[in-house]
Amino acid sequence: KSKPWFESDEWSIYLEKNYKVIKEEFLSSGGKITEHPGNKMLAENGEWSSITLVGAKGKDLKYEGMFPKTYSILKNMPVNETFGFVAFSKLTPGTHLKAHTGSSNLRLRYHLGIDVPEPNLVKIRVGNETRPWKEGKCIIFDDSFEHEVHHNGERDRIVFIVDLWHPNLKTTYINTLKLDEFKIFGKI
Repeated sequence: KSKPWFESDEWSIYLEKNYKVIKEEFLSSGGKITEHPGNKMLAENGEWSSITLVGAKGKDLKYEGMFPKTYSILKNMPVNETFGFVAFSKLTPGTHLKAHTGSSNLRLRYHLGIDVPEPNLVKIRVGNETRPWKEGKCIIFDDSFEHEVHHNGERDRIVFIVDLWHPNLKTTYINTLKLDEFKIFGKI
């Protein structure tokens, strides 16, 4: 059971309460941001880059020393490490991320605005509805629905992406989906 957009919940409120800590760690990281794996395939104009804390190979421990407070915050959340990601995502001005979909609806994607200097000029469309990012606020969507991003501003936009298990999944299903057999999903 799903829909494109979800409203605020306990996890978005939790991320928003920790916004300053997460932003401070990102800013003090020294900009170790690299090209996002989807940049060449999805970005028209501009550039999409990221720091991926949890990716296709699971948790990336090389960043744990750089983001200890952020990792500590994540430990309290039902992060979908099997079918999801956690990353700082940066878009440069003029970037258009072409319409695309995520691999499954086993997750919800949370975007916490970290640096959003032009909220009316950088927007995401999920399904038929377009919304802006706001600094310090979360938007929640099911990325298995078609979505695309337009950055019409003049300054970089940075969000913190956290994929959590879909709230309609029963705990027994989640525990099964966490088994090693599923960790190779889409990675062969």
